[in-house]
Amino acid sequence: MSGWGGLELRTADLRGLRTAWLDNGKRDRPVALFLHGYLDTPRAWSEQVAAFCGGYQVLLPFGRGVGESQPPRDTRRYGAYSTLLDHLEILRLNDPDGSRPVHVVGHDVGGVHAWMLAAHPNPRVKTVTILNSAHPKQYLRRMLWPRQLLKSWYVGAFQVPYVCEALLWIFHDELMRALSSEGWRPPADEPRIKDFQEAAVNAMNQYRQFVRDIPHFLRENAGPTATPVLAISSEDDRYLVPPSTLEFADIASRVTVRVIKGKHWIHREQPERINRLIADFWSQP
Repeated sequence: MSGWGGLELRTADLRGLRTAWLDNGKRDRPVALFLHGYLDTPRAWSEQVAAFCGGYQVLLPFGRGVGESQPPRDTRRYGAYSTLLDHLEILRLNDPDGSRPVHVVGHDVGGVHAWMLAAHPNPRVKTVTILNSAHPKQYLRRMLWPRQLLKSWYVGAFQVPYVCEALLWIFHDELMRALSSEGWRPPADEPRIKDFQEAAVNAMNQYRQFVRDIPHFLRENAGPTATPVLAISSEDDRYLVPPSTLEFADIASRVTVRVIKGKHWIHREQPERINRLIADFWSQP
């Protein structure tokens, strides 16, 4: 897979696995790190790349097992803690002295990874923007909510080995139609269907490892992060109940919650509005 949209494909061996990201190469600018969600690739951020590529070094990692990011044999490498190490190393490779500010944006499971960066003691991370996602502790508390439990049925389904993988291949067309109704749409130059299916199967392991990591999440007691966080949620998200500010009391001390009309893939459905919210947040002192 080559570069795309004026971005170059970069790869590095990170702890024994080939890891890939897209990069516009502007190493004299602040860094904008965009983390895609499940069933997506970095191309999901096409509208955000167009909006922010001029003023930032835009970095778009491929999730573990997606595109040129090598799938591991050990599913722990799909987990939030291991992915945090990958993202920190990508930042180090692109800004070795840590002198440039970093703005992180994550959607869906990419939002979980963005929260991990927010919680990590790292002064280079200036802001974190979360799109239709939840902090691990927040998500686990929500499992006591019947409404959220119903919306999260797929997390339980993904724990059954082989069955979901087979269904992704068999019911591909039906899945595409269902996702399109939620605002998902592949960019015009999205890779072949086979590549998409392989990425979907590999990335499913993120949810399996999330469940295995629950004891670690529950033991964490680092206190709320001081990193400014913008949490954008959609009223009609099929997978998440919109949050309240109170949910973040022990997670983030400087959080702004915005609930807007829209569906799960809000950054594709309403790119201009989302880009404006992100730009305004980044410009705040």
